[in-house]
Amino acid sequence: MQALKNLAGTGQLTPEPTSVEEITGFLMRAEQQLTDARTASLSAASRFSLAYDAAHAFALVALRAQGYRPGKGLGHRMVAFSTLVHTVGLMREAVERAERKQRHHQAIARILERRKNAPTVTEEDIRAAREEGRP
Repeated sequence: MQALKNLAGTGQLTPEPTSVEEITGFLMRAEQQLTDARTASLSAASRFSLAYDAAHAFALVALRAQGYRPGKGLGHRMVAFSTLVHTVGLMREAVERAERKQRHHQAIARILERRKNAPTVTEEDIRAAREEGRP
């Protein structure tokens, strides 16, 4: 994240909050561009342009998810692409954290489910077990 802060300090990036709606919009636009890029009746140049625009939208998603946008001026596409080395790594960490959290919740759910099916142990059962020398 320090690298993104450094780029913001140079004006290449601008800190700006994002929203789910904004990111969803970029993702939907990129998906549509990829779909259109597969249209065989389009020229190779048009198909390339659509695929490139989709890649740019995905790079922007990664950047916006970190709370930044490219600064104003020339080279904003280059900035979006060049920050992928940082944003994708941060997103990978976020995905790994989310996956760990999900595994943790699933483990707790399994434990709770097993507890539902476990036999009820009474004080009398515990006393009897101790008298028999069972732990």
